[in-house]
Amino acid sequence: MRNLSVKSVVMQISLAICTITIGTVLEASSTPSSQGAHTMEVWTIKQQSCTLGDIEVLVNESAFRWKNAKSGLTLTTHAPDWKIFAYNDLNKKFMELTKKDLLEMVNKKSAGSKPKKWPVISGTAVIAGIPVVRAISPVHVEVQKSLSLKLNEAAKTNRKLDAKEAQLVDQSLKDAHEEIWVARNIAVPTAAIGLLNSDLPASFTPHPFIRMITVTNKGVTRTMMDTQSVRRNKVSTDAFNPPPGYKRAESQLSLFIDDSDFDDLEAPKTSGKTPGKN
Repeated sequence: MRNLSVKSVVMQISLAICTITIGTVLEASSTPSSQGAHTMEVWTIKQQSCTLGDIEVLVNESAFRWKNAKSGLTLTTHAPDWKIFAYNDLNKKFMELTKKDLLEMVNKKSAGSKPKKWPVISGTAVIAGIPVVRAISPVHVEVQKSLSLKLNEAAKTNRKLDAKEAQLVDQSLKDAHEEIWVARNIAVPTAAIGLLNSDLPASFTPHPFIRMITVTNKGVTRTMMDTQSVRRNKVSTDAFNPPPGYKRAESQLSLFIDDSDFDDLEAPKTSGKTPGKN
């Protein structure tokens, strides 16, 4: 069996980052079809996760792809249909996912569920050459929705925080918290916003995650995911389709299982006698 168990992969994906979106075109048959290759301009984001290793994200206004070499998994969708596909390069299998399937895969609550806590939006920086803004999720500090929305507005317009807002930011940073830095100028397609892998409200995360940090009660900081490079380039539209020849997986479980793992298993031998008779 592969080093990564199904449960491990699913748990790690739910901790990793990322939006999951990108369309794909399949024929009516069960095998993915490769259309005439065209190119499109995308943002290519190279990232490193402490659990999943290398991650590559391709995104523009009409397509999104999340790819992880360690698990072999790619999640993809694009306009106009915004169908969601998952495929695994290790066992050459693919399957179409409903939004419910996807939420189960990344261990995320339904898109309509309310967040546990509202984030504190404050702080800007430049990471991998692009401007980013920080969303803070404190563990013990309660944040009102109205105040969270005001902080979000302040970050978008570069408005200076008033005394109450600044105090909340300081208090949140002193508390155990998670920080998610998102790209300010790289938008995730509207149809994909609800698929973001986060408990943050969708209205706060219409952009790819660039850095994820956790800070403990004792002030220990750990970077869960970081971005090494962000660049604009052209890719083939086939990059958003499951590769031709991949077999349709019967379930999410079979999507992660390599059939060759069972090649050495033999069927039990029978003596030819009727059970119960000597």
